[in-house]
Amino acid sequence: MSTAENPLDHRVELSAYLGRLLVLHAAGDRLVVPSNAERFLAWGGGNGKRLVVFPREDHNSLFFANKSE
Repeated sequence: MSTAENPLDHRVELSAYLGRLLVLHAAGDRLVVPSNAERFLAWGGGNGKRLVVFPREDHNSLFFANKSE
């Protein structure tokens, strides 16, 4: 659970989540490195986990540029 000292403890939050997990990432993302998406996937507590890396664009244009994928 997140605390006041560490409000965004993704490892704790994701490991406690047991539902299906979909992590989306753009190959050209320079704001969030690809290893971060891989870590999020690994930290997920459930069995239904999937990482999708879109081939084009970056953090802010992922959906618009890849809408036909």
